Amino acid sequence: MPNDTRPEREQILIEHYQRMTPTEKLQQVAQMMEAIRQLQLAEIRQRYPDADERECFLRMASRWAPPHLLKKFLNWDVEERGY
Repeated sequence: MPNDTRPEREQILIEHYQRMTPTEKLQQVAQMMEAIRQLQLAEIRQRYPDADERECFLRMASRWAPPHLLKKFLNWDVEERGY
C-alpha cells in the first residue's frame, strides 16, 4: 500500500497510538465505524431516493451481514434486490 506519510510524522502518530488507553482506542474505532455507516447510508439514499427507512436499513445490513442470513431472517434476497 502506498504511504504518503513522512516517516517522522508516522512515528509521531505511532507514539500517539501507543499512549492511548484501550478505551480511547475503542472509542476511536467506534467513531470511525459511525462515519463509515453515515457514508454508506448517504450513498444508499443517493442511489435509492424513494427507499423508505426499512429498505435503507436492509440495504445497509446487506453490506455487513451474510446474504443467507438476510434472506432467512429478514426476507431480503441480495441477488434479487441488491445491496
